[in-house]
Amino acid sequence: MSRDKIIGAAIRVFSKEGYYRASMDVIAREADVAKGTLYYHFPTKLELFKSLVIEGMTMITDKIKNELNENTPVEIQLKKAIEANIDLYLEYGELAKIFFNELSSGIDADALAEIDDLKNEYISFIADILKSVSDNTKSSVNYNMVASGMLGMLDTVCKYYLKNNDKTTPGEIRDFMLEIISSWLYKRF
Repeated sequence: MSRDKIIGAAIRVFSKEGYYRASMDVIAREADVAKGTLYYHFPTKLELFKSLVIEGMTMITDKIKNELNENTPVEIQLKKAIEANIDLYLEYGELAKIFFNELSSGIDADALAEIDDLKNEYISFIADILKSVSDNTKSSVNYNMVASGMLGMLDTVCKYYLKNNDKTTPGEIRDFMLEIISSWLYKRF
């Protein structure tokens, strides 16, 4: 229970303050736990940050994988993957902000490498969906780059929505992204 409270508090603090400005004292206060409890679960700020990023990315990937199944037509898998990415981004906006903004903030090289491996696995997961949807027979398409571009675009569009939710809806974002990715896969390549 206190570990979950600490993770939730850390997400809020890291999202607001950034990695460097966040302090374990502030996180303990935000979680409403004693500093000893915080340090029992996470001996360092880096361990806490690494844990929340890895657990967050794993949770998001697992949720998306659970939405898909191999018997679903690939076009539906693509649509579900885009919808799930958007829904999770909007539901876990603070966590998404950390993924996209804080993962290069001078974090320990080993921790950053572990996080990058997890991120690259996710990009490959999305790339495999895109590859199976595409009717492209050219082998020169770098689907990992396409997946990375799609995720970057999703990040930007979702940030736009979070700042301007009176000007658009999550449904419009889903339709826009599906149209862009579909036209890219079926017409451009």
